[in-house]
Amino acid sequence: RDIDRAAARRARGAQNFADKLVAAGIKLRPYEFRGIQQALALALGALGALRFGQVLPAVVMAAAGWMGPSLYLRQRRGWMRSVINGQLSEALTTLANSLRAGLNLPQALDAVARSGIHPMSDEFARVVREISMGATLEQALTNLVRRTRNEDLELAVTAILIQNTVGGNLATVLESIEETIRIRVGIANELQSLTAQTRASALVITLLPLGVAALLLFMAPSYFFPMLQSPVGRALLIASAISILVGNLLIRRLIRVEV
Repeated sequence: RDIDRAAARRARGAQNFADKLVAAGIKLRPYEFRGIQQALALALGALGALRFGQVLPAVVMAAAGWMGPSLYLRQRRGWMRSVINGQLSEALTTLANSLRAGLNLPQALDAVARSGIHPMSDEFARVVREISMGATLEQALTNLVRRTRNEDLELAVTAILIQNTVGGNLATVLESIEETIRIRVGIANELQSLTAQTRASALVITLLPLGVAALLLFMAPSYFFPMLQSPVGRALLIASAISILVGNLLIRRLIRVEV
């Protein structure tokens, strides 16, 4: 029984990771992405060992090689989520107009997939493809919400499933949701504009010390290594890393506004 539960957890983890790749628009299988991570970590670790001849720089560079693709995946998912959020209003309008024109719901979803813009069109195309392969409408739309993790889209999907079950004028409901989403997106974009300078400052104060340290480590290792060999130097580096992290988290916390 424990083995079955462990296998189920591994299967869920693999599915979640596959969903993350799909949501980020990365056309790689999970094992291919992990292979790139491992290859990059080994390459940078070997480069660090050859360049510096010490274990610590090689481990740091290997860790950077492993974390780099993961950070890119996270950044890519955030960007795709933002793009989908901006395209959602237009997609709901197309869906409502298609329903008013007399199409049924699967046909209206296909119309959004055909006339929409990447990445929203791709997501709706996956919904249509899953339905054509035997999935129910609820399953296909639930998978859409799970992949995108978009609260506004989840609201629209909930309304679609309820109206599809109990009946009613779905086009009118979608138009009401579209108006609400359009207002929320407008407010969110305005907040992004107002906090752009502060977010840029948080990025600079985080990356600048790391960039300078990496440059010194590569260009002048004899200048930087005493910091790593001395207990006081290591303590100062740890304190600096903690202060950079705390400063970044505080700034991000201050500019975070829920819409």
